[in-house]
Amino acid sequence: LMAEYIQKKVSRNFRAHLAGHPLQKQIVETTLANYLANSLGPLFFHEVQSDLPGISFREVVKSAAAAELLLNVRGLRKRIDSYEDKLKDDPQDLGPGALTADQKYLLLHDRLTTAHRTLTLWLANMYGIEHGTSDGRVKPPRPLQSILGLYGHHLRDFIDQADSLYSSSKDHVYKERKTYYQSLGLDDSTARVMAVGDYIAPTFEHILIARKAKCTFEEAISVRSKLLKATGIESIEEEILALEPQDRYDQAMLVGHMAKIRASLKSMATTLIKRGITDPDAIRASITTSSRYQVLAESIRQFGHNERQPTIPQLGAIAQALDEYPLSLPETKK
Repeated sequence: LMAEYIQKKVSRNFRAHLAGHPLQKQIVETTLANYLANSLGPLFFHEVQSDLPGISFREVVKSAAAAELLLNVRGLRKRIDSYEDKLKDDPQDLGPGALTADQKYLLLHDRLTTAHRTLTLWLANMYGIEHGTSDGRVKPPRPLQSILGLYGHHLRDFIDQADSLYSSSKDHVYKERKTYYQSLGLDDSTARVMAVGDYIAPTFEHILIARKAKCTFEEAISVRSKLLKATGIESIEEEILALEPQDRYDQAMLVGHMAKIRASLKSMATTLIKRGITDPDAIRASITTSSRYQVLAESIRQFGHNERQPTIPQLGAIAQALDEYPLSLPETKK
């Protein structure tokens, strides 16, 4: 950031002295603040603080910086900018859904911003606040370099393997998104990164499961997918995505419930893989024989088949039912 702030010629000739610049801290902080505010929106940081009570502004900024570095947002924005003159208007006969070149350009930046925001929120929830452990200890927020070390090369490997990881017919979202980005003229590598970024939270869930369970990405994706089906969460995914918070309080509750659900599913998937329970029937048997199953099934039934619009409190009941589920899974494969 210092090298970019200073004129190129000065930076090149006196790079060794930049670290000792008396205003280095202020320059870096100002440059970073301007960049992140432009990339994510000036109100985004306060929104995260509203969604995650107790998190400090510093930790939100750290999470945003980590997300930016992991996704290489600046590099991707430069790539998108390089395509600006290559984007073409859709033919007029495509109807009302046709996009102009300018709309395509803005869409690409908007999709990237969404991925950056989503990953920032995920990292902030995972590593930006204190978490209690089962033995009563408190885990403090994780440093930036530690987060980058945990996920950096894993994410690169995941993106490199994305085509094969999402090769099955049910993973149509990734393939459709990648095909669409390629149709806009993006190269294969950029299209792949953008397509993965469209659902970045599950991507990082898969990476975390694979790392904790010491398994392949394929196995993590497979078991998590089977788990969604076995628990019944898969049947209400669209309804969950369609939930519309009425105010900031509801938004915070929605974020909290979804974070708890994802954490439970992640823990369950990791436990099942470690115990060798990866077959669909075995996973289903493990889920349905749990003492928590009836509570979960009833919560999902009320959420998915309610005559009125599903509510955030109903989602909270599902999150609560899943919360202690990992501890009730069988020790051995049935």
